Amino acid sequence: MSGPSSSGMGLIAWRSVVRHKGRSAFLALCVVIGVAFVAGTFVLTDSIKTVYTRLFDDAYKGVALSVRSRSDLGSMDARGREIVEALVKVMRHLNSTFGVLKKERCTGDPAR
Repeated sequence: MSGPSSSGMGLIAWRSVVRHKGRSAFLALCVVIGVAFVAGTFVLTDSIKTVYTRLFDDAYKGVALSVRSRSDLGSMDARGREIVEALVKVMRHLNSTFGVLKKERCTGDPAR
């Protein structure tokens, strides 16, 4: 019957663990801490993803269409304004409830 404990390498490894108890315990502690950090990172990432998903789901609840400009400054060019005006005409023709946000502002305040 040959197993890891009865083989030569297994016996040498076990003797090393027994002879260097402090080093072995420190290594085990480092492995546990490393695994805990990786698991914690996954949990934190998933929590942040869930919060942002819920935040944007709530912010756009009931919104069927959102038109935004390509510019980082939030102002639309002439073509963008034409598209929005055409959409406003269509929405009015359909007697739909809608709103047009003239300038998008991001203040970081969740209440806005």
